[in-house]
Amino acid sequence: MKIKIGDDVLIEQAWEDERGYYHDEEATISKIMSDNTLRFRIGHWKTRTQKQQSIQAYLNKQEWYAKDVTIL
Repeated sequence: MKIKIGDDVLIEQAWEDERGYYHDEEATISKIMSDNTLRFRIGHWKTRTQKQQSIQAYLNKQEWYAKDVTIL
């Protein structure tokens, strides 16, 4: 199945906390870059928490491809 902007996806082991635990994250594809890397949006912009903003910023600094996510 082809991934597109607006798809809700699961990113397994998206980030690691300070104690070494990995966390999965649910996000929405917000942009597909020309090199096929993905950009994400977490939550709604009006209700997004500071933690969600930090995670979103971190995820968007990484290189994620369609093979790295699962469509929900």
